[in-house]
Amino acid sequence: MPSFRLFILPGLLLLLSCTQTDSSGQFLQPKSGSSVVGNILLSVEAADTDGLTQVGITFNGQTAPLLLCQSAGECQGNNFRTTRSDIDPAAYGAGPGELTLRLWVTDASGAQSNVATVSVNWQPLSVSGLNVQRSTGGDQINVSWTANPAVLRYNLYLASVSGVNRNNYQQLPDGQARLASSNTSESFSGLDPAKYYYLLMTGVNGAGEAAVATEIVIPPLQPANRPPVAGADNYSTPTNQTLQVAAAQGLLRNDSDPDNDALSVNTTPVTAPQSGTLTLATDGSFRYVPNQNFNGTDNFVYRISDGKGGSAQAAVSIVVNAAPNNPPVAVADSYSATSNQTLQVSAAQGVLSNDTDPDNDVLTVNTTPLTPPQSGTLALAANGSFSYVPNQNFTGADSFTYQISDGKGGTAQATATLQVNLAITNITGDSLSMTGGFLYIGQGEDPPGSQIGTGLYRIGDCIQLVDTRCSMQGRYAEAAQSGHVPGQQGNYTFVMTYPGVSSTPVLARSVSANSNSLQFIATGQARFELSLFPDSGGKFTGIYPATPFNDSLNFGAFIQGSASCSGLPVGLPCSIGQVGRVPGAQIQAQLDRLSFTIPGSALDDPGPVPPTATADQYAATAGQTLNVAAPGLLANDLEGNALRQGNQLAIRHSLNPGLGSLVGLSINEYQQDLYLYPAFAAAIQLIDRLGASQGNLPMQGEAANDVDLDITPQAFTLKDSQIPQGSLLIFNGETNATEIYAVNPATGALLARLDTAFGASHVVGGAYNPVSRTLWLVQDNVPAAGVGNVVAQIDPITGQVLSSFNLITAQHSYGVSFGDLHINPYNGNVLLVSSIQSAMAEFDRTGKLLRLLPLPAGINNISGLAVSADGARLWLASTNGEVYELGFANQGVVPTLTATLLSGPANGSVVLRPDGSFSYTANVGFSGQDSFTYQLTGAFGGNSQATVVINVQ
Repeated sequence: MPSFRLFILPGLLLLLSCTQTDSSGQFLQPKSGSSVVGNILLSVEAADTDGLTQVGITFNGQTAPLLLCQSAGECQGNNFRTTRSDIDPAAYGAGPGELTLRLWVTDASGAQSNVATVSVNWQPLSVSGLNVQRSTGGDQINVSWTANPAVLRYNLYLASVSGVNRNNYQQLPDGQARLASSNTSESFSGLDPAKYYYLLMTGVNGAGEAAVATEIVIPPLQPANRPPVAGADNYSTPTNQTLQVAAAQGLLRNDSDPDNDALSVNTTPVTAPQSGTLTLATDGSFRYVPNQNFNGTDNFVYRISDGKGGSAQAAVSIVVNAAPNNPPVAVADSYSATSNQTLQVSAAQGVLSNDTDPDNDVLTVNTTPLTPPQSGTLALAANGSFSYVPNQNFTGADSFTYQISDGKGGTAQATATLQVNLAITNITGDSLSMTGGFLYIGQGEDPPGSQIGTGLYRIGDCIQLVDTRCSMQGRYAEAAQSGHVPGQQGNYTFVMTYPGVSSTPVLARSVSANSNSLQFIATGQARFELSLFPDSGGKFTGIYPATPFNDSLNFGAFIQGSASCSGLPVGLPCSIGQVGRVPGAQIQAQLDRLSFTIPGSALDDPGPVPPTATADQYAATAGQTLNVAAPGLLANDLEGNALRQGNQLAIRHSLNPGLGSLVGLSINEYQQDLYLYPAFAAAIQLIDRLGASQGNLPMQGEAANDVDLDITPQAFTLKDSQIPQGSLLIFNGETNATEIYAVNPATGALLARLDTAFGASHVVGGAYNPVSRTLWLVQDNVPAAGVGNVVAQIDPITGQVLSSFNLITAQHSYGVSFGDLHINPYNGNVLLVSSIQSAMAEFDRTGKLLRLLPLPAGINNISGLAVSADGARLWLASTNGEVYELGFANQGVVPTLTATLLSGPANGSVVLRPDGSFSYTANVGFSGQDSFTYQLTGAFGGNSQATVVINVQ
């Protein structure tokens, strides 16, 4: 028969090549139209003058063929003939009923041809009335069936594993057979009553042997159920601490069942505890919350079941220990004061704001300082607030040492430093260096004929991606007439931003006819922000336009002499004044110098405002637990400051720079450059926000898989070197103890190195915290023995650990693997991401989990995190090589308030959760008015207190 080959040639010409084949064949058995029961007797012959290499049969067009021969040798040259019995069509995908067999061949040239077909009516062998019974003792199996006239004899195969047949029964465990039986029943004896057995029954007719039923599973006999055995349990927990017991250490760990039945716990205890609240789970895990301030022994009785009617019960004893008191931790503070002005510090920003107690005891300050200030007068309050009046005309550094107490005998002390500065009337200065370009697009004279041009104004190096961000940076010096520190130098950044990707919404005009000096007419939604970072530390910011407008930044940007123009009529000089007169004309130039004045009124920052807690009242029914859902008692409380953050992140931009698995990330948001470190690379890669390469910097320390990067938000001292703002920090956690390097972000030159006392390798994240003025590191989950999943605060001078907290506790669990750490710029809270988590976690500096912020769908395997200076944008890197820029879809609505129990109710128990929800249970028999007090903590670290009154009726 012909075969065809298709060729496609240039010009879309299709040519068909036809090759004639001379294959033939026929079915000798079975005969067309015959009826076949059981296996098929197959006899065929085929021929081809070119020689045969393959002969096969397909059943009803199924893809699984029966191959009769597969080589020239097997196929007997030019002529092939064979007869086969025991062919089961079901093995080749066919079902009962009409069956079409197709004979096909492949010749020596590779051509395949259909040479014959035959159709029959096929039915598999079967028996009816098949019955399998196991004897009472389980040692015998009896099989009976109804005879089938089409079956000449029966074979039965038995083994204690599945898959038994005539070829393997003698090799399988406990294998035996009853062969060539012409009866309608057979038996197997001498069996193990505890074992499963597997039976295959076949029938034999003229076409061979075929199965008459699928393999039968014969289970062992089930003995009478025996009840389980429950063992008593003992646990302990400190006072006022929840006991959370996992299933592995739970109630079922010492319980058993003689029949090996699966056990479960009844979630309602037989006898409930008297001095706490119990939550039982069926797997034996449980949660026990002792009543407030209770210590002693509590008990409950639980019941287990084997699921077959058997049950047992046992008693559980819980010893609630009076926890040994741990002393508080006092951390040094620093404040800025103004000469001849009283410094008034609220409790939210007072000396207690960064002090902690391991037992969560309420801290108070000794109102008499251990060492008073030398150059001023101090008034300390027990809540940490204070007032300080510097001596007349004094400027410089002053300090005092204070003592805190936890009320249980534990004390600690720390020093508060007071920097008294001259009153800032304004900050005036000039750039010493400057980057960025200038663009001005003429809009025509206003009014016409006045020769006063107008135009669209833009400055900086711009990247347009969802919005437009134009950045400038360099060094600055305060002018001699500056009202701050004349002559002081530092780094600065100047950023122009506006929504969208238009040329610019800012409209300016010449101050007079043909003038090259411009003043703004309208700025649209554009915003200019100047940030000064003195080499001595700190940050000052000026904004144009500001609210109120009198607080607006005043600035002048000057261009270099080599400008280029387009669109001007012939004869007009290339200048700002001339371009503004001609609609559509443009002038572009490099910026040369920036002069600025930040009004003193704009620098009078009142600081964070503490939140406001408002008293609440609820009604409860005696004998019933009052459950109040979130936001609960927080519903009428208020945050002190507005936020630019939200609680719904959205992807603004994503890219894959093709660098492989990324383990380190930082962002210079003012320069709009990303610093990326691929795993075990020799260099740190720089790209801009659009993904274009900007070069690379050498890696410090060994090439590593556990690395993080950070751009210093302010100048600070690392070991014994002053590190400018904008420097690149490299945290190399591959070694046992973390090494921190500060390098020049442009050249990679090493500025300083600090060897820390923290890390057991696998320190994957680090950042400088401008609020606490310390370094923070995170150890991932690889190290064992409690070393993994730990966050540590590091002294930037000595490298010693100042404090630490665990990420896996009874209250929360956030495991870190290939993750990262950064800082919330609003409050100094610690932000964490992990390759095994789908949310970003925010912890306060004491280790309390404040919130989990879900990541947008599709983001996973996160290994790097960076946060903008205003907290409104985030960047993520993944081990997949992806980089994401995120923003908040609902800016300003994040619930930032958290509640903490200060004192419990006198006539009941309460479980208060950070989200404001709580459960209150009155003591048995009590009715009347009960109350408890909570502390409200805001996103900015401030706090206040309120009382919740509960009327029990």
